[in-house]
Amino acid sequence: MKLPCEMIRDLLPLYHDGVCSEVSSVLVKEHLMDCEDCQRVLKNIDSEIEVPKMEKNAAKGLLSVKKAWKKGIKRACLKGFCIAALIFAVVTGCLLALTQWRCLPVSAYGMEVAEIYQLEDGRILYRLNVPENAWCREYKFEDHDGKNYKIPVRAVIELNEKEGWPSTLREYQMIDAGENNAWRQSMGDSVITQWYIGSPGDAILIYEEGMRLEPAPAELEAKYGYHPDAG
Repeated sequence: MKLPCEMIRDLLPLYHDGVCSEVSSVLVKEHLMDCEDCQRVLKNIDSEIEVPKMEKNAAKGLLSVKKAWKKGIKRACLKGFCIAALIFAVVTGCLLALTQWRCLPVSAYGMEVAEIYQLEDGRILYRLNVPENAWCREYKFEDHDGKNYKIPVRAVIELNEKEGWPSTLREYQMIDAGENNAWRQSMGDSVITQWYIGSPGDAILIYEEGMRLEPAPAELEAKYGYHPDAG
């Protein structure tokens, strides 16, 4: 789009100082390519014009204000970018902490032993009934006075099973009392006689030494039992 010379000459001072918009700058450049008169006007802007000393001082003052304004804009943009980056980092860090840190113990309230058997190799196999909202990512273990606590832990904000995080609380779990106590005795530690699920003060008893248990059904024995001669 070719603009008339009058309009271009109104834009030339801004174009000369580099403060007109990108669109206006493109239009002025296109016009100057074919208009020698406007080219001369632009060159005249570069020539020195005698002005009174007060006007020169005023012009210098305006130029200083312009430079300070540009610097202020740059500082404000840089400051805004830094603040936005900091906010993004904090929000991302908080989200990761809430969804990834396994720091929240899962309460044993509402849990109960659904099945418990003894395998032929002596290990204890059990399965829990747990509330629908009980989700576990991993376990921590604590020992106190001959009691072992298997503590399920989760993130503060936990994904549900449909989103790809099935709860291991609902799977069959194992207690190898013999091997565990043999290892503890070799280390000079006291043996464990009771095994719990949950934190101390919020746990249910799974098994204690001397408890009579039913043998595991054949299908569970075949799946979880230790059979060195099989196959």
